[in-house]
Formats: sequence, structure tokens, C-alpha cells
Amino acid sequence: MKTAKLLATLIGISLFSLCHASDIAKFGEDKTPYPLYAVTFGLDHQFSDTDIELLADHFDGLFGGISVPPETAAKLRGKRPDFDILRYYGGWNLDRNAFSSIAESKLQREVLHYHYADLANSIDSTTTRIPFKDAFGSIKIFEQHADAYAWILVDSELMRLVGIEGGDLLVERGWDSKAISHKPGTSIVAPVLGTRQPIQSPNLRLRHDDASMLRWNSILNSMLRNHRDYQAGTWIDILIGNFAKYTLGQERVDLESGRLWDRYRNQPITPKAITAYVEAGVNGLQTRFYAATGEWPLLWANNMQFPIDKSDSRLPMLLSSDIKPRPLDGFAQENSYAHWGPGGESGKVFQYTPYEEWLQSLQSIMYMGELKTAARPLMFDGGIDNLKFARLSYQRRTHLIEYGYASYLLAVKVEDDGSIYTKIGSCIMEAVPGTDGQKESAKVTLYPCFTWPIGKPVETRASADFMGYALSDKKVFVRRFENGIAIVNPQPDREETVDLISLGGPFYDPSADQRSADSPFQLSPPDGNTRQSITLSPRTGAILLKR
Repeated sequence: MKTAKLLATLIGISLFSLCHASDIAKFGEDKTPYPLYAVTFGLDHQFSDTDIELLADHFDGLFGGISVPPETAAKLRGKRPDFDILRYYGGWNLDRNAFSSIAESKLQREVLHYHYADLANSIDSTTTRIPFKDAFGSIKIFEQHADAYAWILVDSELMRLVGIEGGDLLVERGWDSKAISHKPGTSIVAPVLGTRQPIQSPNLRLRHDDASMLRWNSILNSMLRNHRDYQAGTWIDILIGNFAKYTLGQERVDLESGRLWDRYRNQPITPKAITAYVEAGVNGLQTRFYAATGEWPLLWANNMQFPIDKSDSRLPMLLSSDIKPRPLDGFAQENSYAHWGPGGESGKVFQYTPYEEWLQSLQSIMYMGELKTAARPLMFDGGIDNLKFARLSYQRRTHLIEYGYASYLLAVKVEDDGSIYTKIGSCIMEAVPGTDGQKESAKVTLYPCFTWPIGKPVETRASADFMGYALSDKKVFVRRFENGIAIVNPQPDREETVDLISLGGPFYDPSADQRSADSPFQLSPPDGNTRQSITLSPRTGAILLKR
């Protein structure tokens, strides 16, 4: 792998698409017409032979926080040789144990830093009161813990931070490097915190730096362990961007602040530089894994978001480049349609993806299909919040799944030969409450809509024309298929009634018998399941079939 210092200059990258053959699905190649992958989190479960058969018959892969024993993996691949199994990897924070090891190894420079302030005056090698100006945020750690362990970097000199008094930082010099003189205006950088919770002395929770081998070595070790112990690939959560980052005073310090620091170029980091560093890291994971095992790794990641053009800093992870010839095997578009709170708000409140973001999701998935990339739209969350979904009622889960699946069907591109590059993911677990003092358990659930024979699309619009699926007189989106339609009302607060005859109906509602009287939408007139119109409540999707 090229050095990070060199890669930081490789900002102009020539890109082209490359999707591995094993990542490409075919329309109708199993018991679902469109490719699915399964998500599991928060519930222990040993897959039965019935579960294994269901997974192999309907899904292309499985990822999550559940351990799949080697014997179960062997059974799955015995039924479906190309079935992907991926284990979750987080690790964006350096916890207290990891940090202690870093401190002992004198690797403090390897974590992410931010530009705190500039030197107000020159200092010599004996100065221990550091005058500063133009500070970003505050430094509160000593108000909480007088013996907190922190530092600053001035040029290449690491100084232990022992206090703050007025306009001066109080430091210990010669602590981990030779004390030298510094000029006025020199940048003072400090470590980025990974949490806003009270700092526990004597260690801080820190963020990894994408330019440092610390992060990539940790991921590689996990990849090799997953391969050795579970015959599994690795899913890297939050591969690039969107980590919550805080100053030593616990203020947010995001990329947009211009304060996150590029330690190799000694300047604020740019989105293009981050992309180059992450591409180099991914390439290093792939090539070092191959050197160790003789096989290319199965490597997916999360937090792709929703690129709609090639200027997006995340899209290169799915494209081949000079830095990274081999793209990721999958990159998840988390929270495509709903979630329990993004980022630092995760797990707090259920919320649908806002209308404008739903539109971007639609356009992006269409665009990913055009580029033939291994994008992995994920209906909802990509982590432990799947447990909240699993605990919902079956009716509520079915409504959300049908909304998400119908939205995906609007976007999915099917090539002339039946190839499909974008696969949709959702939680397959249903929580079963414990009885008589027993703990909660789980069962695998397949939602019927995934198997409905809607056929191939009979209309496919360019991603730039995504609004062409909207009806002319309302914000309802419809796409026609060989055997029916997918129809979605993504509006947050407006019910819509649609004439189905004008869309080629009447249509049959395959799930009408499953819905109760308080259904999220109604079909009319009520003569059997063949309908001439449909009334869609806000944020509702339906798949309707021809007789």
C-alpha cells in the first residue's frame, strides 16, 4: 500500500465501475423475484434447519451481531454456495483499554486531532505556559478531572496538557518528544473525543484517524478472525464520515467546521483527502488479507448515504481507482426509509425518512443501478436498533416492510439479461416475549410481499428523471411491472386516493386478507380483492398485482 503521505496528494482520481460477479444477482434466481439480504441484531438465535432453508431460498446474505457457527455456515452454503455471511465491526472509538495500550506504545499522534488554536507568541524549549489565540471551543476536562490524561501537538512536538489558566495552556514539555522552539501562529491541535459523556480519568475516549494504521490494523485483525473462526466476511459500520466528534470541551467538531486536522499535510482535512485515506485503508485491508489467506476478503461497509453524482466522497468506495483497484463487495445505504434516530441520536425516537430524503434515496438507488455498483439499500437501521423493529407488532412490521419494499421497487434497475446490482436489506427477526421467567427469544420471519410475482419492470427511467414516476396531480409514485404496479405515498401528512383503472387496473391486492380494520390503506370497492382505486395514508406503500 502506498504511504498515506503520498496518498494525501492523490486527490484527482480516475474512476470506473467494477462489481464482482458474486455480487450480481439475477431476477428470479431464487424464491424471491428481487435480491434480498437479511439483518440480525440484539437477539440470540440458533438457526434451525427450517431457518437455514428459508434463508438459502430467499436471501443472498446475512449480516449482523449474531454469531453463525461454522457448521451452520456450511449448511447454508451447502444449499447456496454463494451465500454471504458477514459479522459486524464497529470500533470507531478507542476505549479505555485500547487507549492505555496506545499511550504505552507512544502512538498518541495516530488518533484523530482537531485544530484547537494558534500560538499567540513564540515559545522556546523551556516554556510551559503556552499562550494561544483563535481557540475553537473550550477545554473543560480539568473542571471534571484534575488528573485527566490529554495532550496537544505543536508542529511535531507532543506536550502533555495539565491545565488551562486564563489565556494560557499549562503543559509538560519533553514528555514524549524533544522540546523545541515554535513560531507565533503555529497551529495547536488536540485529540478528538468520541463521546460527549463525562470523561473518565485517567483515559479519554478518542476517535480513529482514517490516515492512521491503528484503525486499519484493528479492522484487519477482525477480518482475519472472522474468516478463521466463522468462515465469514466483515461488515464495517460507518466506514467513512458521520462519526460524532467532540472537542476537549465536548463541543461538536464536524468536517464542515474546517477544524479536523490532516496530520500528514499539516492543514485542515478535506473531503477528498478523507476519501483518499479511506480508499488506501480499504486497499490495504484487501491486499494484506489476500497475502495472509490467499483469498480476497468479503468486505461490506455501512453509511454510504445517497450519492446522486460522482462528486460524492463516499461513492469511490464502490468504484475502482488508482488507489483502490478492487471496490467494496457491498456498501449499505442505511435508513433508506425509516429509522430510530441517526448518529448520536440513535435508538431514541422512531422516525420516517423525511420526504426530501426519500426522494434522494429513490434517485440514488436508481443511479447506483446505472453505475452497476454493489450498493446495498437498507430499509431501516444497520445496528442494534433492529431489535426495536423486531419487537413491533407483526402488522406494524408488515406495513413498514411493504412501504420499504415498494419504495425499493420504484428504484431497482433490472438489466436486459436479468442482472440486478442493488440488493435490499431488512431485519428478519421477530422478538418472542419470554414466559414463566424465560428470557426473550427470536424467530426468523419472511414477509410475504418479498415473494409476490410482480415480474420485471416495463418502464425504467433514468435517475435524473426520477420524478417521472410521480403522478402528475399528486405526490404519489407509481412504477409499472409485467404483473402489476408498485405504488408509494411518501408524504408525511397527506392521504391520497388514486384511480387504478388509469394505471392499467383493476388490480389484485395480495395482502388484503392479512390487514385488519385499521389498515394503513384502504382499497375500494370492497368486492373481493380486485380493486379499481386505492386510498393511501401518509408513508404507505403497496404492491398490487394483475389477476
